[in-house]
Amino acid sequence: MIKRLIWPVLLSLILMQPCIGYAQNKQQLKIGDDFPGFFSTDLEGNMFFLKDHIGEDAEFKHAGIIFSFCASWCKPCKKEIPELEKLHAKYADKGIAAYLIAVGEDKTKVGEFISDLGTSLPVLVDRYQKALEQVGRPGLPHTVFIDRAGKVRFVNTGFSENTAGEIMERLENEIKTVADSGSSSE
Repeated sequence: MIKRLIWPVLLSLILMQPCIGYAQNKQQLKIGDDFPGFFSTDLEGNMFFLKDHIGEDAEFKHAGIIFSFCASWCKPCKKEIPELEKLHAKYADKGIAAYLIAVGEDKTKVGEFISDLGTSLPVLVDRYQKALEQVGRPGLPHTVFIDRAGKVRFVNTGFSENTAGEIMERLENEIKTVADSGSSSE
């Protein structure tokens, strides 16, 4: 009887571990930090270079960018993504872009995950977790909002129904500030 009770508990703990288990000793990003430059590919194999999206010489001039590091096995990620999609739809015409960065999985797995979610957000694939390393290997989901100068304006790790409203409100307040000001960091 005890074995029947222990196995489900142990299995639950093991399965939940990846969502919170990425944290390492590397310094995590803080508000006001410069977001590290990185490159990745999207699901079609197109290259994404951050320098093409922010800064004075950027080809695509965004007022700000939301990055959400996620994975197909991360249940909180699946809850956060629809909320990010709503914000993206609301502020895209003000120059706010949003990208999902799928970590630790190949394009096929990521494509299935995105298809199942039905999201239209662009997806970058960080199979070898190089971009995640750049931000200190936090837990998932890990959401960062940067302004046009590449300054971190918002950072959050984790997502739950209990905190979703407060998290999204904080993120939206930063988005409004950046979108309405038309300037970079203050």
